[in-house]
Amino acid sequence: ENRNRSIFMMSKHIECTKSELDIFCRPLVQTSIIKGEWVQYHPITNITDSGPLQFSISGNSDYYVDFAQTFLKLKVKVTKEDG
Repeated sequence: ENRNRSIFMMSKHIECTKSELDIFCRPLVQTSIIKGEWVQYHPITNITDSGPLQFSISGNSDYYVDFAQTFLKLKVKVTKEDG
């Protein structure tokens, strides 16, 4: 069954190589993004032991969030139960 599954998955994909190995093509130049900026967002909920950490990130048609360049910076303190 694993072999059949692998064959099925391979039939649905397109074969490619790493772009670093393609030494004969001219490099592509990204021209659609004019500028970028880093924006800080703070949680909209109180931080609790069991609650979710929620953020509100609004957007419009002129901007988008590049999740490949997004990170979460946390400053935490771990303590024993008695403080």
